[in-house]
Amino acid sequence: MLICPECGARQGRSPESVRCASCHGRVPIELTVCPHCGRTVRPAGPRWGLWALLALAVGCRCLWGLGRLPVERMRREIADTRTACLV
Repeated sequence: MLICPECGARQGRSPESVRCASCHGRVPIELTVCPHCGRTVRPAGPRWGLWALLALAVGCRCLWGLGRLPVERMRREIADTRTACLV
């Protein structure tokens, strides 16, 4: 922990590395070119999209397992409609 010389508040450590936006590899703060992909280092933002997609997939899987998604009922109605139209 670092202490601020003006207010005396505790401060966190400065980051030692950032994540490359292109390849998502860890790059030391001093470098301007990523050693993994060779591109100019731009810090990667948070991965909220991946977390949201994962939560959506888990939610759909849970609802499917509980029988809340009416997939089988819809398939049955389509099959009944097709047989009724053929008769």
